[in-house]
Order: sequence, then structure tokens, then C-alpha cells
Amino acid sequence: MKILSSYGLFLLLTAACAVTAGIGLTAFRLNTSADRALADISTRAAVLNAAETEEKIAVLNKTAENADLFIFSESDARKWFLDALDTFLKKYDAKVISPMQKTGSAFRSRVSFRFTPKTPGELATLLEYMENSAAPVFIIESTAFISTDREKYINVTAEIIQPFYGGGE
Repeated sequence: MKILSSYGLFLLLTAACAVTAGIGLTAFRLNTSADRALADISTRAAVLNAAETEEKIAVLNKTAENADLFIFSESDARKWFLDALDTFLKKYDAKVISPMQKTGSAFRSRVSFRFTPKTPGELATLLEYMENSAAPVFIIESTAFISTDREKYINVTAEIIQPFYGGGE
């Protein structure tokens, strides 16, 4: 009888081991399936995020195009900035008081010039041009209205900024 009871205990332990192994194997399969599913979800999420980002970029580009916004690459912005700065320096006999610098996603320079308007309309035209310019952008830092016995003129100091896409710090 002892042998039978030892054999019964053996069978019971074997059955318990088999059940435990089965549970472990099932858990392993579920874990592997869950890992695959999570990897698939991560891949799909990345694709969806990329597609969503592409759509947002397309909408942004379309909006910029419809609004006549200039979107420059760094090299195009540099060329545009230098051309605009050169034209401005010649037209108003301006002097560069701080050289062109790349700061973040923009090229910047400060200029100073003396402007003697022949009519009030000329002053209004200059200020309107500087205020409404989209490429480059002018920020008037200071103005000084000077009146002498011989003439009346305005000293203007302005920062010229040409932003571009990319290149942020």
C-alpha cells in the first residue's frame, strides 16, 4: 500500500508539474503575442504620426502659399538677406553697425542711416515700406529728428531680420 500511495503521490506531483508547465507555456505564448502586438501598435502609431505630421506640414505649406508668406531655406535666406541689405545700403546710404549674424533661424544685422525727406510723403513711404516688409523684416530701434539751420533730417537705427526654415539652436 505504501508503494501505491507513493505512486499516487508521484502521479499527483507529475500532474501538478504538467499543469504548471502548461500554465507557464501559455503565459510565455501570451507574453510573446503581447510583445508582437505592442510592437505592431508602436509601428502603426509611428506611421500614423508620420502621416499626420505630413498632413499638417502640407496644410501649413498651403496656408503659407495662400497668404503669400516667403519660406526660405538657410542658403536662400542668406542670399535674399544680402541682396536686400545691399540694396537698402545703397538706396539710403546706410551704414552697417553690426555685421550679419546667424541667430537661431534668422540672419540679423543692424543698420543706421540719415534720411532727409523732400516731402512728408517720402517719410511715410519709407516707414510704410519698413513696417510692411515681409522679407526681410525691419525693426526700427530708434529715430532722432534733427533740425539745424541748414537742414532737417532723421537718424534711423533699425535691425534687419531674415528668418528661414530650420537651423534653430
